[in-house]
Amino acid sequence: IKGGTFWNWEMGMSKVASLLRTEAVKRFNVNFDSIPDSATFLEKTASGTEEEVCEKIEISSEIVSLPAKERVLKTIEDLEGEPRPESGKSCYSAVQYIYEKAGTYTEGNCLYSDEDNKEYFNGDVLTSAKKDSVFQVNPTRCQYVNWEEEVKLARIEAGDLLSFVFDDARGHNAIFIEWVDEEKRIAQVFDWNGPANREGIPTYGYAEYDLSDDSHPVYMVWEPRIK
Repeated sequence: IKGGTFWNWEMGMSKVASLLRTEAVKRFNVNFDSIPDSATFLEKTASGTEEEVCEKIEISSEIVSLPAKERVLKTIEDLEGEPRPESGKSCYSAVQYIYEKAGTYTEGNCLYSDEDNKEYFNGDVLTSAKKDSVFQVNPTRCQYVNWEEEVKLARIEAGDLLSFVFDDARGHNAIFIEWVDEEKRIAQVFDWNGPANREGIPTYGYAEYDLSDDSHPVYMVWEPRIK
């Protein structure tokens, strides 16, 4: 009761929200109608500019009670053979879609990074901390830096996001599943390199890579966490 009248909480909060919305439009030119109820990805176009790709992502009720990495693995099971989403225009954004769909995130959760200017293949591959580098690393924002191959690979767990050397001109991003042959460093991962469907769109699938430092060396590792 306020001033001898009853305060209607629902109506009062509605009015407050309306006033805040009006003020935001007036002062900051916010267009609330343009804000989508979806996940938004920024993709670089061929011209180098960024464009937003919005896509509705629903989290399955079957995974909400699971830990982060189990959520990711269950989501992977459901996505095998599915075409990559519209937001998946790169290997990185394609796997990020999986984390989003699992209700998890990896941004800011860097477990491991190579040091800047680390050489592989007698210098043919060189890591760099510079933004948009082919083999970009971030040693200042990761928990661990510049481990030896044996220690680095022993720490990887199912559901982790890996950045590794695909060839001497390209990096690749995939989700680690398990060791096929740990002694030989052969790993099963999940990525967008499955066979194309009838429309020619790449599909999600499992693949095997030799993650040893003389084949497809891992230069960064992220762990998923629940949003």
